Amino acid sequence: SLEGLEAMTAIGQSIFLNSVPALKSVSGLRGVAGALPGSLSITYADQLVSLDGLEGITAIWQDKSGKSIVLLGVPALQSIFGLRGLAGALKGGLAIESAAQLTSLRGLENLTSASLISVNSAGQLSSLHGLGGLRAISELSLDSNSELHSLVGLNRTYLQMDKLSVLRNAKLRSLYGCDGISVLQSLSIKSNGALQ
Repeated sequence: SLEGLEAMTAIGQSIFLNSVPALKSVSGLRGVAGALPGSLSITYADQLVSLDGLEGITAIWQDKSGKSIVLLGVPALQSIFGLRGLAGALKGGLAIESAAQLTSLRGLENLTSASLISVNSAGQLSSLHGLGGLRAISELSLDSNSELHSLVGLNRTYLQMDKLSVLRNAKLRSLYGCDGISVLQSLSIKSNGALQ
């Protein structure tokens, strides 16, 4: 638990919560508000269910690798709605990997651009609802999301994108939802067994 940190209102650089397998909540950070000058990294947090407590953060910059948000090895995470305070441009990228219970990307609706959105092995994710506010993504990567049926949820009016990679999503039936994309530099579609 992060209880005991409630009086903290700002963090001068980054939030790293790494190799914390018993951590169940980040609600102790609910007093933190405004921009995070560095990045948010939560890795190998086996029991974390949600990001509730981070809703006061309005912007996140990036780490040296160009990532703003890394959620890795979070098998119990069901929701990222705690990121709903983020608005405008995400300075770097968002990487989600090994989040077996993640059902939705809700919470990202107020983002308008990002360098990277990468979602890998999010076992319960069925659509991309939550990404509809994004008008520019340099790269979108979707890999091994076993319940992803379509790309519905992307901005259907206008979406500037350079690279789209859709790999090993076993139940993906269509690319419906990409209506807003008119030009790509790179398109990679591979091993999506149900794609018709």
